[in-house]
Amino acid sequence: QGRCHFGSWLEAQRFERLVVEMDSKPGSPRRSNAGAETENPRIRAAMRKLGVLPEDLAGPQGTSNLSPAALDRQRQLFERKQQQLREEVEELAGKLEEEDVEYILTNVFSPVKRKGDSANQLKSLKVTSPVDRKTVDDPSARLKQTEELAERTLERERRVGEVRSNRLDLAASIAKKRDATIDAQRDHMGKVRKARFDAHKELVEKLQASAQKVDESVHGKLEQWEQARLAGRHRHCETLERHREENLRLQDKLLSAFLEKEEKTQERLREWKDSQPEHTRQHNGKLDAVDVLLAKEQERRDVAFTKKAASLAEHREAWEANRVERSSKVASDLTKSFGKRDQGLQNLRKQKVEKRKTWVEKLAQDRLQVRDQKLAGDAQKRGEFRSVMEELVRKNRERLMRSNGFAREELLCRVQARSADVPASPQRSALALDTK
Repeated sequence: QGRCHFGSWLEAQRFERLVVEMDSKPGSPRRSNAGAETENPRIRAAMRKLGVLPEDLAGPQGTSNLSPAALDRQRQLFERKQQQLREEVEELAGKLEEEDVEYILTNVFSPVKRKGDSANQLKSLKVTSPVDRKTVDDPSARLKQTEELAERTLERERRVGEVRSNRLDLAASIAKKRDATIDAQRDHMGKVRKARFDAHKELVEKLQASAQKVDESVHGKLEQWEQARLAGRHRHCETLERHREENLRLQDKLLSAFLEKEEKTQERLREWKDSQPEHTRQHNGKLDAVDVLLAKEQERRDVAFTKKAASLAEHREAWEANRVERSSKVASDLTKSFGKRDQGLQNLRKQKVEKRKTWVEKLAQDRLQVRDQKLAGDAQKRGEFRSVMEELVRKNRERLMRSNGFAREELLCRVQARSADVPASPQRSALALDTK
């Protein structure tokens, strides 16, 4: 009755479906593509005892967004794990006997026994010999055997709990280390970014200081040239003014000398006239003719003087116009020359600034590009390896949970099956309750 009640409970929990899926024959829609090796009865019995599904021995299904290198590493890890599983299954299959294989394949809850001194209790499942499965007729011996089995079951559960707690602690420590590593990497990247920002700021300050020095030098040169140009123009104007004053003074001197000479000539003529006797003055009108000649000569001299003065004035005006034209031309030429020189200096300063900026950017990029590429490659590799290891851990956990659940239900079934024939007692009832 206990076996029937427990079997109905297992059926309600869909363990029968799990067994059917594990023992599906070739051609069944639930059968995996693990290969023809699972058709061997020994292999199938060993797979059932180890809790290995045909999907665990098959290749990875579906597509992935990983890089080719990551896919290659993932494939190598999966092949290595599948090879280990195959070796374990083959090793256990070699230890099974014919009647063990038949018992495991025909009975859903075949007896299984774990070695108590195994280092890894979640993997070391051993099949008991046919002698251990013989029916014990003595009720006291059967009760003792049942109690020992219950004690071993409780001990096994305790050890499994310890192993799980250790694994959880290990996973927590690994997660803590990973978080610490991520924080350290984040701090390092923050320091790198801060150093990069400080270097960029320092370079910008140096460029600004250099540009300011160049501007100050250019402005200083321009001021010096402007002062030199103004000084030269002032000297030129002073020279022209001095020449003009000298020319005017010379003209006044010449005019005064000419007038003085004419005055002296007229004075001598008047003296000569006064010194002549009266009869000579009236001699045949010759003196009147001399006066007429003198008047004509004076008129001619006045006309020549006026003409000479007008010519000098025209020459002075032409010279002034030529001077103004030459001064304006020299000023325009100097302005053009200084403008070209200023433009050339500005272009040269721009070229120097652009060249220095390009050199600084190239230096910063070459210095940080290698580090960025290395950090990005390391981060990508760590991410790929973490994803692969998480997938392997998840599959191993699922397989171990299936194996542990199957073995636990087998032991509980055996306990209930063997304790059904033993008379009820308070100790056995308490032990059964503890086992449940």
